[in-house]
Amino acid sequence: NSADFTVVGVLPDPPPLFVFGCTLRAALQEANFAPGADAIIVPAGSFAVALAVTAVDDAGGDLDITDGVAITGAGSASTILDASALPAGQPAPTITDPAPALGDPVGLLLTGGTIADAPAEGLFSQTTTHFELEDVVIHGSGTYGIRKNGVGLDPIADSRIAESTSAGLFSVWGDLEITNSVIEDNGGGGILNLRGALAVTDSTI
Repeated sequence: NSADFTVVGVLPDPPPLFVFGCTLRAALQEANFAPGADAIIVPAGSFAVALAVTAVDDAGGDLDITDGVAITGAGSASTILDASALPAGQPAPTITDPAPALGDPVGLLLTGGTIADAPAEGLFSQTTTHFELEDVVIHGSGTYGIRKNGVGLDPIADSRIAESTSAGLFSVWGDLEITNSVIEDNGGGGILNLRGALAVTDSTI
């Protein structure tokens, strides 16, 4: 059954679930475990993720999303995911489908937040996954702002991707729909689109 989680306060990033309250990592661990689409509410504040990579994939390193989830912040100017202290080579969130043969892609709906200074991608969407972004800022990524490997249609609205070392958006597969957004000041250009349709409306690149 689906479940709802609320991140409580600006807490550290401990590996045990709920030891110091509900951290963002703990909420994602629980959402990954609970079947069905879950919801996570993140209040205003700066939330740091910094744990080293561990043998248990979702207990350290990047924030792993392996089941459908909607994450809602207080707005891109208010809710900040600070990924600057993640280990080298780690993206911030990574969307992964652990059972692609079942034909039910893992999805992320992210609304009202900023992903800042990830060592690698600000958001990495692997094959057979999808995402939807609204009022999201991704800036300062060490490689791409977003790397999209998912084969579906992924919409981005009212968002900004900026100051990545490489392209702001690298799309390997699938279609993109970008509306009322800004992609700027990225070291490798705005968008690198290898396959799939790209629709851009009322946006600046």
